[in-house]
This record gives sequence, structure tokens and C-alpha cells, in this order.
Amino acid sequence: MLKLLSDLAGQPVVSERDGAPVGRVREVVFDAAKGKVLAYRLAGPRDAYLSTVDIRAYLDHGLVIAGAEVAAPLEDLPAVKRATEAGIRPIGLRAVTGKGKRIGTVDDATVETEGHFLTKLHIKPRWWQLSAKDLIIPRARVDRFERDRVVLRYDNDGSPAGLEPEIAT
Repeated sequence: MLKLLSDLAGQPVVSERDGAPVGRVREVVFDAAKGKVLAYRLAGPRDAYLSTVDIRAYLDHGLVIAGAEVAAPLEDLPAVKRATEAGIRPIGLRAVTGKGKRIGTVDDATVETEGHFLTKLHIKPRWWQLSAKDLIIPRARVDRFERDRVVLRYDNDGSPAGLEPEIAT
């Protein structure tokens, strides 16, 4: 199943065992090297992180986990801690070509819920490009994520490398 990261924000997390609420998704923890969501930071009675391997199901309006005990403090999840310290969040990054030409800003991202990999980036053009349309760039065209930008593979003439990007309507 595909989900937009923006749709996951604020979603309730419930225990499969007793149906009790555990918290709400507060923030996405993203591994830039793998292009993958590692965990979700939860807002709730305690500050905890939910590793994506502990998610049993994604519902239309929430996530299901085995029980509240799988939500762990950051210190118990070393890979999540490293990704948190790197501080890279896909939404809000500047989208640029390999030569540094700015295309726009990442407005949202699509994640597949099986492997938790980003599959598409939703790019909003710069504000003065009034006639430009939003772009949906497949993950295969992402060269790398950096702290303040995402570098996309583009040909020398400024057109997208390979297949044309989808135009959001």
C-alpha cells in the first residue's frame, strides 16, 4: 500500500492486543542513505519511537502495533538515533539538479508500507514559477539526500534524465 507522509502525521497508533491508544505519529525518522522511513516519533504520554518493523498494519486513519511495549525510547534504537541525529527530513528539502539548479521544494513523499521505502517525491515549483506544475519524481531519479537538499538526476540540458516526471493534477 502507498501512503503520503503528510497523511501519516497526527495519525493515532493503537495496540492490537487491547485496542488502547499508544500515541499519535508526531514525526518521521528517515534514513537518507537507504531512502527509507526507519521509525515514527510518537506524541503521547511518554516520548517514544516506533520502529517500522513493529507496525502490524496501516489503516486508513491510523497504525496498529502489537502492544504499547514496542514503542521504545530513542536510546534503545541505535539506528533510529543515528538517523535522528543526522536530522534529514524529506519534506521541505530543496530539490536541485546535479549542477545545483533549483527545481522546487519537496512538498510531500509517497512511502510504500511493506518495505517503508520512499517511492516518489512530490515537488512544488518555486513560487514565482506560476505556470509550472507540481512534479512527482520517482525515487529512481533521486541521486542523494543531503541535510538541506535532495539532488535529482537530470540531463545536461536541464530536462529530467530518463522518463519524464509525472505532472500532478
